[in-house]
Amino acid sequence: MLNPDTPETSELLNDPLATGEYRIILDGEGQYTFETTVNREIPHEFIPAIIGALLVVWGIWRKQQEDLDSD
Repeated sequence: MLNPDTPETSELLNDPLATGEYRIILDGEGQYTFETTVNREIPHEFIPAIIGALLVVWGIWRKQQEDLDSD
């Protein structure tokens, strides 16, 4: 994993890697097979804020609909 103190590191690629930013550089001669899997996760810390924002927008829309119906 990259961090400001050590811009270069070696990792054993047979085991799962810790989360973070990685830069992979392949340097050498010959034939290589390189396979990577990237798992992206939903940023769950933003879900309550998104749900709250949707509820606010829905509430404003409903209020506007009630005002139109009462006219």
